[in-house]
Amino acid sequence: MKYPSVLSNFILLFCLVSAECGTILLSAMFGEGSHFMASAAIAESLVKRGHNVTALIGQAYAEQANNPRFAPIFDFKLFDHGVEPEVFREKFKVINSIAFEKSSLKAHAMAEELRQHMVISCELILNNTTLLKELLSIDVILYDATWPCALVIKEHIRKAGGRDHQRDIPVVSVLPSTPASLYIKAAGSSFHFSISPDVATGYSNRMSFKERIFNVLWAMMIDMFASAQFSPYDKYLSALGSDKTLFDLFRSSDLYLFNCDFAAEFPFPTTPNIIPVGGLTTRPSLPLESELEDFVTNSGDYGVVVFTLGSYLTSMDSDILEMFAQAFERLPQRIIWQLRDRADIKLPNNVKIMPWLPQNDLLGHPKTRAFMYQGGNNGFYEAVYHAVPMVVIPFYGDQHDVAARVTSRGLGKVLDKFSLSVDIIHSALTDVITNDSYSKNIQRTSAIFRDHDMNPPDTGAFWVEHVMKYGGSYMRTPVNDLNIIQYYLIDVILIFIFSTTLVMGLLVCSCRFLIGCICKRRKEKVE
Repeated sequence: MKYPSVLSNFILLFCLVSAECGTILLSAMFGEGSHFMASAAIAESLVKRGHNVTALIGQAYAEQANNPRFAPIFDFKLFDHGVEPEVFREKFKVINSIAFEKSSLKAHAMAEELRQHMVISCELILNNTTLLKELLSIDVILYDATWPCALVIKEHIRKAGGRDHQRDIPVVSVLPSTPASLYIKAAGSSFHFSISPDVATGYSNRMSFKERIFNVLWAMMIDMFASAQFSPYDKYLSALGSDKTLFDLFRSSDLYLFNCDFAAEFPFPTTPNIIPVGGLTTRPSLPLESELEDFVTNSGDYGVVVFTLGSYLTSMDSDILEMFAQAFERLPQRIIWQLRDRADIKLPNNVKIMPWLPQNDLLGHPKTRAFMYQGGNNGFYEAVYHAVPMVVIPFYGDQHDVAARVTSRGLGKVLDKFSLSVDIIHSALTDVITNDSYSKNIQRTSAIFRDHDMNPPDTGAFWVEHVMKYGGSYMRTPVNDLNIIQYYLIDVILIFIFSTTLVMGLLVCSCRFLIGCICKRRKEKVE
């Protein structure tokens, strides 16, 4: 890895006087977007602790290797996608065309295409012998569970040493979304469907009878979807001579880092190998660029509203753009809007558009009054960290879950993307900005969230170091080794039923015998 000389000397000194240095493989999707930024924050903290990080990213996002934040500290390894990088990036732009559609068919088709690209990319990595040789020296794997190829790489490294020199590498799974029953159960913990809404349901922890029914049925569907997602990788494991499935490897992870925090998350019981590290991308705000700072500062007492619909949804149909623009024109606040393609609409004087936003830094600015966005998990915790009320417009997936947490805790308002209008947008922002209850609720939640000894990335890094030293098997419950009869105590219940039935039968027979004897004696006396 190539470090600046000062950083290299510091890391070398750190390694000599503290714990043994290790090499961490970071695999977070393809190296782009919120998933990568969350896991990279943990890796960044590990570098500060003296470890080396090898980051696995796709050719489509090779520019990440030049990111001034990560380039000096990560050793980037690139892999192919099977298509040209430009073609691969274009596939994600379909989000712009389907975000406001009522039919979910295109969204499902996009998800399926993404899944196929994940499998193809993994196969290309496994066929790249040069890359695999460079990964043989890693000591621990830190990966985003959305793309499980890292588990196959782990098995390859384990098998590479031969039968007599197999090396079992600790694996840390990062769960980037709101808690899902699939992941919680895989970790060996229990999931209570009566009080814990599953991922992408949009429910709170106080569900009606109908919602609890759907919650259970939806969990079954997620299990089937997961089977379809994991099973294509099993052939690669079989080719390595492994008798395990990918899901077996996932369930045997040493640690599970959940991107949630109970300051804002619905409470649920966990096992010791589940560590909440919600808010991985939160940090104190940095100064804004001079032009942007002037725009924000000159907003006066009214302040600014930060508006973004995510990294990929940065262009929309002109009629939708006009609707937002008209709503913003009626506000006294200034609006900072993430938008790449403005489609020749007329922008109000109080609106500034930018292709990319320094989101965390804007949310931490004292002039920021509200945050309107699509409901991403990272953005949610950044708003909580900086105590900024929210207006959420969820589109799909766990964005609906974030919306449920916002409304349940009184941190803001939620708008239906199919019911948007100029009046509704204006009214929601005005209410969130002027109603003190939202501000008080999020300030309290923010205070609870900040009341930790370590920040989320440092917490994650601490636990990664911990499993490097001791492994994580001691924290794993044997629940996944039980069959369905043992897990639900069906055999014990049957024994209880049998024993109770036997005792009751004996009691009935005894009573009948005694009654018969008594009746017989009375009859003899009468005669």
